[in-house]
Amino acid sequence: MTTQLRHIPMAREDRPQYFDDPAVDRLLQMLLELAAELWAVKDWQFVVNRLLEQRGVLTLEDVQRYQPTEDDQKLLAVEREKFVHRFIKHISPTMEPLKYE
Repeated sequence: MTTQLRHIPMAREDRPQYFDDPAVDRLLQMLLELAAELWAVKDWQFVVNRLLEQRGVLTLEDVQRYQPTEDDQKLLAVEREKFVHRFIKHISPTMEPLKYE
């Protein structure tokens, strides 16, 4: 099955709609946001790893062996929550982050 990309008049006054089903547009936006986030992290990680190795600060093995502290885990949980809300908002009809348990 092939879906042709075409411009459909505005679904809402602030968002263009490209597919017959606006849910597909929201899903596409969510995936694009996720891909952008992932690439930014991969790019940043590459630079940091190179600098740390070049300066002899630590090795890749040091990073792989690292065990996060309880405070690290709490901080990561907060950041993960923000991350999920940034891309889940695209599948919410109101564009507000969805509430989930």
